[in-house]
Amino acid sequence: MSPLGKKLNHNIHDLVPSDYHLLGDSAYSNASHLLTPYKDNGHLSRKQKNYNYKHSATRVAIEQAYGLLKGRFRILRYVNIYDTKVIPSVIISCCVLHNICVDANDLDVEPYQEDADANVAVGINDRNLDTKGRIKRDDIAEIIN
Repeated sequence: MSPLGKKLNHNIHDLVPSDYHLLGDSAYSNASHLLTPYKDNGHLSRKQKNYNYKHSATRVAIEQAYGLLKGRFRILRYVNIYDTKVIPSVIISCCVLHNICVDANDLDVEPYQEDADANVAVGINDRNLDTKGRIKRDDIAEIIN
C-alpha cells in the first residue's frame, strides 16, 4: 500500500533490474523482484532448506537493526501500518534519532524480540507464487547448493 509498494507493482524494472531482487520474509508473496523463503511444510528438499538458511542469514543484520529501533522507540511497535502517509516520517525520525544516540555512544538499548509468527500473513502459500519469482528462487537455490 506504500508508494514504494505501488511502484514495485507497476514499474518494477525501473526500480529493481531483473538480475537483482529484494529479500522478504514469509509475510510477502514471492515474486521475481522479491524473494521469500520456501514455505516449510515438512517436505523441503536439502536445496530448499539450504536456500532458506542462507536467505535468513542474509536478513539477520536488518532484523537486528529493526529490533534495536523498536527497543529504543516503542512507537515503532504500535505504528498503524495502514497509515502510509505517516509511517515514513515516523521511521525516518526514529532512524535519525537512533544515529544521534549511536554517535553519542548511547548504545544501551534492549533489542525488541517479536513473536515468531508476528509477520506471517494468512493465506499466502507457494501455489499462488509469481511464476518468474518461483523460477528465480529455484535457480538461486540450485546455484547456492
